[in-house]
Amino acid sequence: EYNTATRKASFFYSVQMRSGENLINTDSLHYDTRTRIAHVTGPSTITSKGTVINTTDAYTNSKTNMSQLYGRSTIIDGKKTITGDSLFHNDKSKENEGFGNVIYVDSVNKNELHCDHLFYNETTGYGFATKRALMVDYSQKDTLYMHADSVKLYTFNIATDSVYRKVHAYNHVRAYRNDVQAVCDSLVFNSQDSCMTMYRDPIAWSGDRQLLGEEIQVFMKDSTIDRAHIINQALTAELMPDKEHYQQLSSKEMFAYFTKGQITQTEAIGNVRSIYYPVDDKDSTLMGLVYIETDTMKMFMRDRQLQKIWTSKTDGTWYPMTQIPPERYKLDGFTWFDYIRPINKDDIYEWRGKKDGT
Repeated sequence: EYNTATRKASFFYSVQMRSGENLINTDSLHYDTRTRIAHVTGPSTITSKGTVINTTDAYTNSKTNMSQLYGRSTIIDGKKTITGDSLFHNDKSKENEGFGNVIYVDSVNKNELHCDHLFYNETTGYGFATKRALMVDYSQKDTLYMHADSVKLYTFNIATDSVYRKVHAYNHVRAYRNDVQAVCDSLVFNSQDSCMTMYRDPIAWSGDRQLLGEEIQVFMKDSTIDRAHIINQALTAELMPDKEHYQQLSSKEMFAYFTKGQITQTEAIGNVRSIYYPVDDKDSTLMGLVYIETDTMKMFMRDRQLQKIWTSKTDGTWYPMTQIPPERYKLDGFTWFDYIRPINKDDIYEWRGKKDGT
């Protein structure tokens, strides 16, 4: 159909339109010859320079190569896809913006980004996500879920072999995986050195172990944790099997080393204080409390169990279980933040801060 007054044309059934490098396949197409805007309805595919758009309701401008997509559309660019209730795509600048339950999937690196507002530039590699931003990494056997108010992605040397990325997540960061959980105010991940730095009240948990400090750096290797550096007011604590006593270690800074995701060695440096309970191998009862003050301490673990301790010059005391002074059960500043810890992947949206005075 063609209206000579409005200069608008409508095409139905097995429609194909080519304009420049754009190819549109649809069942219904309405085209304004003055504005050069095509409106497709029903199941449609728009292809251009390797980018494929699947939609049921879209406006595309053959002059500017800009598209407005509605009705839950998807943009496919190689191994990356963006799906949203509303999407805006500029084929010249390679800019994409999405609103409403937006899902960005990178099938090569095996991760996803969910949010209600997303902006991403395919040329510069810059991205911004906000409103219930959720990052999902399924590159390992266990999936990692991390939420933040907003997320920014920066890409450097994008057209070279030395490409690397930085991810900034802020505020109210909460992460959950079966074997590890974490919270902090903000974090930065740098793929160049595979380092994730957690800022402002960072806390991490693994099993019955809790780590915290003013700043925590986590270094990854082959997508699994390799080592961690806790900077200033470092404290690690582990709840004993009796669910009453805590192994504790505090220092100015601390290093933790991992093998296959399991902690194997801890090194504490500066104003080191430690509380640990020797366990009877026969019946697993606690033999007493050992309190140590020193400058440097190394602890070696196997299967999450303490095997050996090395220290520099120490000042220590052994207390039998029946003669432990009440003030010796916990180090100064010790707090067990179990009420903050994410309990599952859905709990990462519920921010819970530290109680006053802790």
